[in-house]
Amino acid sequence: QPVKYDIFHMILHSIWYNRVFLARAR
Repeated sequence: QPVKYDIFHMILHSIWYNRVFLARAR
């Protein structure tokens, strides 16, 4: 069931993207 891994990857990417976005917004 690679779907679970896909969701986990998506969440991880989301958090990383949010971090970068917030860091750049400052």
